[in-house]
Amino acid sequence: MESLVIIPTYNEKQNIESLIEALLNLGKQLHILIIDDNSPDGTGVIADQLAKKHQEVHVLHRKGKLGLGTAYVEGFKYALKSGAKYILQMDADFSHQPRAIPDFLEAIKAYDLVLGSRYYKGVRVMNWPFRRILLSKMGTKYVRAITGLPVTDITGGYKCFRREVLEAIDLHKIKSNGYSFMIEMTFKTYHKGFRIGEIPIVFEERRAGQSKISKSIIFEAMWLVWKLQIEQVVGGAIRSIKEAIYAVPHKQLIKFMIVGGIGFGVNMFVYYVTYHLLLLHYIASAVWAFSIAVTHNFLLNKFWTFRCADKKDIFVEYYKYVSTNVLGLGVNLLILMLLVSFLKTPALISQAIAICCAVVVNYAGSKLWVFKIKKLVKA
Repeated sequence: MESLVIIPTYNEKQNIESLIEALLNLGKQLHILIIDDNSPDGTGVIADQLAKKHQEVHVLHRKGKLGLGTAYVEGFKYALKSGAKYILQMDADFSHQPRAIPDFLEAIKAYDLVLGSRYYKGVRVMNWPFRRILLSKMGTKYVRAITGLPVTDITGGYKCFRREVLEAIDLHKIKSNGYSFMIEMTFKTYHKGFRIGEIPIVFEERRAGQSKISKSIIFEAMWLVWKLQIEQVVGGAIRSIKEAIYAVPHKQLIKFMIVGGIGFGVNMFVYYVTYHLLLLHYIASAVWAFSIAVTHNFLLNKFWTFRCADKKDIFVEYYKYVSTNVLGLGVNLLILMLLVSFLKTPALISQAIAICCAVVVNYAGSKLWVFKIKKLVKA
């Protein structure tokens, strides 16, 4: 099996038979998987009859209306188990024209995911009122603005995947439906580094039956784009911190912590001298102590921990190092307040946890931003 077309159905008895015949008549040796959600109108029965008539047609029956996204996920899993090389998805209502299939199969040779776009090099939508076209275009611009996806039709459902894309995505974690599912799959494909291409398609309003679009599906899509982008940013930050910690031998992190311990002693000593002996205000003493301790730590980390002998940008590095420490201090205080005020954790334990988090932030910032240590590459 080289190419598999996945078609979810719910109450599509008026369309399914003619659609399957149109696909088989393309002469592209397509296999077709119909996933029916126990349609009350008997679509599943018709699908079984088509499967008996054509060996290329396969049917999955589900217990009820479980959603478009979960149907495609089950279809993707079926395709991977069946050894399909190219996996296409399309609607059952003829809004996606079967005649575009050869264009998909040609384009997928150069890409990993091909999107059928209603808005690529023009607008090709039939039998839609202007208000709906405008809403669709604005929705695409909204998603692009938040996610940065470089495609013209993000919510479209006519697509072709290489199997490698579906193998790389954890399908068990895909929980979205409708428009959200279309957005999520393209988003994850893009951020996995796969090549995405677009081809122009003509989109025609369904010939028969009722649309499955609802307000809840639209609202889900509006929220999902924020969720995906936040997860991507947070996940990227976590990966960067892990890289900062594990990219080089742990000896460097140990050195960083030793410098921090010495810096703590310097801080306390300067505070004692300025407050108790020089009789400065306690705030002024704290500022002097922080400034001298940070300067001490900067110099030790630069020339000992990270071994940056170059003095050319020392003042820029110092500014960055102070900024990183201020951020670390903010993380320390925020976590301390959350643990003590909301989780009622003992103050001493809370401070210990907060310090550990601040050390990670300071170390990651110093390594990735201040001193820009590159990964060691073995010859």
